[in-house]
Amino acid sequence: MKKAIVIGTYPTDKTTEKMLVSCIRMVKAFEWDIVLVSHKSLSQHIIDMVDYYIYDKENILEPIDLTPVYWYHSDLFSVQINGRGHIVPVTRNMKNGIGLIDMLGYKFFYYMESDNLLSREDVGKLESFASAMAAADEQMVLFNIGEGDGARYESLLFGGRPSFFMKVAHLPMTANDLRKYNVHPTLEDVFYASFRYYEHECLIINRSSSQILSTSSINLIANHHKAEIIRDHDEERYFLWISNSPDNPGSVTAVVNGGEPIIIPPNGYYYQPVSISQIIQVQVTEGVRTTGKVFFVTESNLPEFRETGYIKFNR
Repeated sequence: MKKAIVIGTYPTDKTTEKMLVSCIRMVKAFEWDIVLVSHKSLSQHIIDMVDYYIYDKENILEPIDLTPVYWYHSDLFSVQINGRGHIVPVTRNMKNGIGLIDMLGYKFFYYMESDNLLSREDVGKLESFASAMAAADEQMVLFNIGEGDGARYESLLFGGRPSFFMKVAHLPMTANDLRKYNVHPTLEDVFYASFRYYEHECLIINRSSSQILSTSSINLIANHHKAEIIRDHDEERYFLWISNSPDNPGSVTAVVNGGEPIIIPPNGYYYQPVSISQIIQVQVTEGVRTTGKVFFVTESNLPEFRETGYIKFNR
C-alpha cells in the first residue's frame, strides 16, 4: 500500500528552516514518501530531501473581520485583539499536498506541520494507528482535542485515505469561503466542520497528538504571545500591548527599544502608551525562538492600529 507524509511549512528564519530540515530527517524513519508543501519558496538542498515539492505563491491571509479574536479581562480594563489569520494558507497546503498523492494513487497519508519532531518510538505509534484504521475499514485518524460535546479535531497532525479526505474535506480555499462559518472561525472550527458527520468512519484518538506522542516535540513554534499597537476604546490614544497566553506553560521575555527584559508569565501582560512619530522595536523570546516587530506610529498607520484591537479602561 502506497503511503506518504505531507509536511506543511513556512520557514521564516534560520531557526524554522533548521527545524524543517530536522523534521524531514526524522520523518524519514517512516520509510514513506515525503511531500513538502509551502507558500514560501524553499532552497534546493531542502527540496532535494523530499520526493515531491509543491510551491503555492498565493499566501492568502484573511481579512481582519474573519480572523480569530483574543480577549483579556481584568478589574482595570478589557482588551480585544483581532488575530492575524492564516487559515486559508494552511488549508490550501492540505488540499495541494493530499490532492497530489490522491492523483498518484497513494492509499494512506499523514499530514503534519514542520515544527513537529517525531521520535522513532512515536513514529511506531502513528504507524500502528494507520494499521488499526485500515483493519477496521475506517477512513481517517483524527486527534480529538475537545471534551464531551465540544469535540474539536486537531489540524496539526492527522491521517487517512487521500480519496476520502479530498471527497469530504470542504475546506476554505479563499478568504471569501470563510464567510459561511461563524464569525471569527479558527482553523480547528473549519476542520471539525468537515468531519463531524463522519465520526463513525474515523478512528478517533481522544487526546491531543502532543499527549499521545509523548517522546516527540510537537508544535514547537506555537505562538502563545501577542505584541501589537492597539487603540484606546474611548479616547484618541494608543498603547503597546504584549501578553502571554494562559495556555503557554512558560513565560515569555520581551525587550522594548533595547531596554531591560520584561518577563511575562502565563496569562500575564505588559502595556505602555505610545506617541505619534515614535518607533517601537519589540523582541519577544518564547521557547527556542525570538521574534521581532517594528511599529512606526505615524498618522498614516493609525487606521491599521485601530483595526488591530482596543483597550477599554473601566472608569
